[in-house]
Amino acid sequence: MRYAAAKGNTPDFSPSSLSSPRVTSNAGSAAGAVSTSGIFGALRAKAPKYDEIGNTAADVQSAENIAAKDAETEMTVAKIKGQGVAARGKMEADMYGDLASAAKSGGMMSMFGAVAGGA
Repeated sequence: MRYAAAKGNTPDFSPSSLSSPRVTSNAGSAAGAVSTSGIFGALRAKAPKYDEIGNTAADVQSAENIAAKDAETEMTVAKIKGQGVAARGKMEADMYGDLASAAKSGGMMSMFGAVAGGA
């Protein structure tokens, strides 16, 4: 058995337009049908905007990277300042140690001078 359109009654296979939101046939209007182009248009209007989501994600990632670099910079500055304070403290401790040693040596010399002078 062969299925074919009768002469003069060829089917139309052209795609329907998605830009028209109205039902174009009387049968569809009578049945209360909704056109697929109207459904598609409504879905596209409420669909997620992936380009905006991607841009927002990139902005957030950039801000996060900047904040991380700023924190790293502050830590490096704090480390350098801490090392400077520690180095200064060590230098002061060495200086006071040298002064104490010199005072002790001076005291020992004056003690020996007093003993030698008394003899």
